[in-house]
Amino acid sequence: MASTAGSGSAFAVQAQGEQSMQAAHEHETRRSTIHGFTSDQVKRLLSLIETPKPGLEKLSGKKDWLFDSGASYHMTVLELLCNVMDNAPVSVGLADGSIAHATKRGSIQLNSKLILRDVLYVPSLDCNLISIYQLLDELCCMVTFTKRLCVVQDLTTKNMIGVDEPK
Repeated sequence: MASTAGSGSAFAVQAQGEQSMQAAHEHETRRSTIHGFTSDQVKRLLSLIETPKPGLEKLSGKKDWLFDSGASYHMTVLELLCNVMDNAPVSVGLADGSIAHATKRGSIQLNSKLILRDVLYVPSLDCNLISIYQLLDELCCMVTFTKRLCVVQDLTTKNMIGVDEPK
């Protein structure tokens, strides 16, 4: 099965500098709501970006992660993987048009509520990708994108799994 890397919308999932967070906060404060969120929910989301609280964590990990709506699998570099296993080669189409092969897979914990499983190791990849397709399929969650936020929530309970700003 082939996968595509880097062809969809990409949002980074690691903290940015205080300046960009402050600008995002000021922008969202001027707006009373973001489509689908009440004013109180927007304030709560913004407070998570500024100071993550236990149980409502930012998506982090050790390196930047990008949400990719065109990727079939989560993909990363080997040093981030846990529980690494060999697998039959999986062809991965990269954004530059070249083809790479993933021969290992494992899991990665991004926060206490979010563990990515079945993450492919792609040696020639220069970023880490979270497949929107795989995330929705495995976690039964919803991902909401606004101009300033990316929010991952449990589909049934609407509990927050993670939140971050686009980069």
